Amino acid sequence: MENRTYNKRQHKRVAIELTMSLVVFDAASAGLIPGAEMIKLRSAEINDMSAGGIRIHTNDLEDDWISYLTNGTVLLALRFHLPGCSVPLNPIGQVVWIKVAERYKYVLGVRFASIKKGDRESIAQFVASREPSG
Repeated sequence: MENRTYNKRQHKRVAIELTMSLVVFDAASAGLIPGAEMIKLRSAEINDMSAGGIRIHTNDLEDDWISYLTNGTVLLALRFHLPGCSVPLNPIGQVVWIKVAERYKYVLGVRFASIKKGDRESIAQFVASREPSG
């Protein structure tokens, strides 16, 4: 039997530091969760990205939101700018994992559940122009 290692990633990832804002909403009820108006997370940044998703580092999540964010019905309306781009990208993301980290309280793995074709192409071009992250 052959022993193989598979890379789960479908897209090249690159390290980056971008601030962002988001709205958290429940896809099941198509409504905002209480207190989840548009916010700019004070200490949140996109730490790496690919055409398939982003990794977010933050200290600003409420502890009781953690299980809610990973329940499968919650989506994030994301908003950020790529370097050198004046038009914001606005993908819809879904949290696929959350970890506790040293420097930040939480690290979130977010996949793009819905993204405009042009936005995905912009991210793919940006990622292709940079060195991959580990």
